[in-house]
Amino acid sequence: MATESTTSVMVNNQRIVVNGLFSLGCSFFLSQGNIIASDRTYAEMFGASSLEQVTLGIIHVKPGTNLIALQQGIAKAVPGVKALTHQELQTRELAFQDTNSSSTIFNFGAVMGFIVGVAIVYQVLYSDVSDHLSEYATLKAIGYSNRLLLLVIFQEALFLAVLGYIPAVLGYIPGFIATLGMYQLLTNLTRLELVMTVNLALTVFILTLAMCLISAAIASNKLRAADPADVF
Repeated sequence: MATESTTSVMVNNQRIVVNGLFSLGCSFFLSQGNIIASDRTYAEMFGASSLEQVTLGIIHVKPGTNLIALQQGIAKAVPGVKALTHQELQTRELAFQDTNSSSTIFNFGAVMGFIVGVAIVYQVLYSDVSDHLSEYATLKAIGYSNRLLLLVIFQEALFLAVLGYIPAVLGYIPGFIATLGMYQLLTNLTRLELVMTVNLALTVFILTLAMCLISAAIASNKLRAADPADVF
């Protein structure tokens, strides 16, 4: 959306006159700004050879134009040039944002968080089993099988997954509430719309359950090896 404004700025050590402003929206990527210039102005700022490195252009068409036929005509007339509609360009940009290096970094952080979470929950469950080893040994002595005792540890792991163990482990419910608050805070700070979707919430919940169950399975090794005679 353009607004009426006129000012002069320095671009590439050259002073140019800005005849209007436009809003491009927010982004996670830092930028000093964007300009729209004619080919002549662009050549004066960056040299005539820069016109051979154009990566994106805009074509204004009359209302009612057959866009598919126009795209096919451009593809035939100018080989190597891809003609896209506004919606197709948006789709390609969103797909790029989902597959670029920043998404890779975020995904790597999620994987590392999962691994660290397994280690932390394992420490909590292992400490609990060690502190109550005599009680578990008593249950084994009176006939409880390793499967039943393992079920007890899994139940504790599910409790940790849903409610957590403050301050060592933040469960899903308090973590979900805290995340909603962080989303709102980041939205206010960056002006970027962050939405908690149902698919994202379910994915995180399933990963949280898997994280705690894996930790429980590892922590139960000490319990399976425990002999009531050794404990008493």
